[in-house]
Amino acid sequence: MSPTRRELVRATRTRIVDAAGRLTRDRGASGFSMDVLAKEAGVARATVYEHFRSKRSVLDELASSIARTVTMDEGRIQAGDPLVRTILGIDEAAQSLTFAGDMPQGGVARLMRANTDKLVDSAGQAARAGALGVSGVDDSLVISVSCVGRRLVLGERTEEEVEIVHDSAPKSSGHVGFYSYGEISPHSASGICQLHNQTMTVTAITESVG
Repeated sequence: MSPTRRELVRATRTRIVDAAGRLTRDRGASGFSMDVLAKEAGVARATVYEHFRSKRSVLDELASSIARTVTMDEGRIQAGDPLVRTILGIDEAAQSLTFAGDMPQGGVARLMRANTDKLVDSAGQAARAGALGVSGVDDSLVISVSCVGRRLVLGERTEEEVEIVHDSAPKSSGHVGFYSYGEISPHSASGICQLHNQTMTVTAITESVG
């Protein structure tokens, strides 16, 4: 199956950001131009500008793609069930991190770089999972709740998340969405509900005819 235009656009954008990451690591943020970035990414200079208005836009997306994941191992959370937490502050003097949510004593924090393609695709997966059993129902309502932190990570690609939810949900459904500072949802493996940051929940509601 040939890739869709949306997939090609995402792949090119990711290639540019990855190239910026390599150049920043090797030369520093001020050590390369947009021409050098285009050459490193293997695309035309005009293609870079189609995706990013300026070098600052590229660096902003590169910086925002750093997501923070926290694995918490408590008696009420099964091993291997990760929670996602946003880092609010770093105190280098005290060697401490401040998270946007409770942290159990002995919790293990793992810093991870987010993949914006996977973030957008996961929104579609959530929409399809939330719509199970309501496809073909005319009066279904899809409610999407996305995290403010997730919006910061996605940056200019935020609209793609909304589009893929709309495209993945039942065609006849109505849509409403909100931004929050954390979402409560069950883990796919254990079914235990916990508060997460930088996630998205999609719920489909409909009435059954008795």
